[in-house]
Amino acid sequence: MAWCWDGELHVVVHDARDPTDVEWNRYVSELHQFTMRGDWKILVYSAGGTPTGQQRHALTKTFRGHPVALVTSSPIMRAMGLVMRALDPNIRVMPPQDEDLAFAHLRLSEAQRRRAHMHHEQLTRQVMGRSRLDQSAAR
Repeated sequence: MAWCWDGELHVVVHDARDPTDVEWNRYVSELHQFTMRGDWKILVYSAGGTPTGQQRHALTKTFRGHPVALVTSSPIMRAMGLVMRALDPNIRVMPPQDEDLAFAHLRLSEAQRRRAHMHHEQLTRQVMGRSRLDQSAAR
């Protein structure tokens, strides 16, 4: 899991692994600081890593009322996102081929869309690098 901020936009990338509590607590702590800034939007890309129920609970309070777009091909993450949407209609879930719908939901400008793509690529490389290191350490 990796994330970054770009003005009012927050981009998150999950790999296929579930986030650890340490990782999640660090993320939520930083997210709370980010959300104190006022208006913000969150764009999440997930390869299937799913937060636990307790981890999700910490997020739903923070997200409430702000636009969130979850881009994933994972059936589990899509179902989880739909449950979260039932609690907060500002959350949208879509498959990767509908990424433009995510951008539209977040009302991203063309410049923000380009930066979102750049951040997605950078964060994906960062997450994949960590996954490879974790796999090497496990051997």
